[in-house]
Amino acid sequence: CAAFLLLSQCNNIPFNEQILMHCFNHLNDNFKLISYYASVTFANVINDLSQESQKQMNIVLSPYAETIFKHFSSIASEFRDPQLYESLSSLASIFQDSIIQIAPQIFDQTYNFFITSCKDENGDLNN
Repeated sequence: CAAFLLLSQCNNIPFNEQILMHCFNHLNDNFKLISYYASVTFANVINDLSQESQKQMNIVLSPYAETIFKHFSSIASEFRDPQLYESLSSLASIFQDSIIQIAPQIFDQTYNFFITSCKDENGDLNN
């Protein structure tokens, strides 16, 4: 957990297949805090990728695109972290063709997150 916590605080992490795969392997960790920090680290890496690195990442991780989206949405909702939802746009750019089947689910999850984050402690929508 400490390694992911430290990495999650870093910006401009260069593309590294090993780091991404290690993060990916912990997106659904039994210890939710590890999943959270692995997700934040993953997001930090993908948000600053060059086009060449995006192509490389697509090749490596496109078979797991649906799983990545599901875990990101789940963790973002559980921890109420908008940064992870913002990273979904970077993921969508990278995995364009791989996520067409789950696009409606992604939309619904993002919409529900937005509505939930706009509610106050009484459950009413903020103005």
